[in-house]
Amino acid sequence: MLVDFHIIYQAEAHPMDGWMFENGYMQSIQHRTLDQRVEAAEKFTTIAQPKTKVYVDHIDNNARNAYGSSPSRLYAILDGLVVYQGAIGPLFYDIEGFGAWLQQFIERQNISTDSNS
Repeated sequence: MLVDFHIIYQAEAHPMDGWMFENGYMQSIQHRTLDQRVEAAEKFTTIAQPKTKVYVDHIDNNARNAYGSSPSRLYAILDGLVVYQGAIGPLFYDIEGFGAWLQQFIERQNISTDSNS
C-alpha cells in the first residue's frame, strides 16, 4: 500500500477583508466564489510549492464542515474511514506526532510503503 498525502484548500483563515495577519503572505480576500478559491489555491501552490496534490473545497465548505478542519488539521483516511484525527491547528498541529502515529500504524498493519505494493 502506498501512503498518499493531499492538501484540501479551504476558506481563508485570515483574509484581507477579515481578521488578517499584518505580514500574511497570501493576502487574499475571503472567497465568495469557487473561482476565487481556485485562484487563491493556485497562488498558495505557487508560493508554498507543496510536494503533494492540492484539492479545493467547495465554496459551501463541505470538507471543512464535515471534518471540522478549520483552520488546519491532519487526518488519515483508510478505505473511507477516518483512522486518525489530529488536533486543530495551528496551535495544536503536531506533524511529528502524526509521523510517529503513521509509522506505528504502518508497522501494526504490516503495510508496505513501497509503491510496488
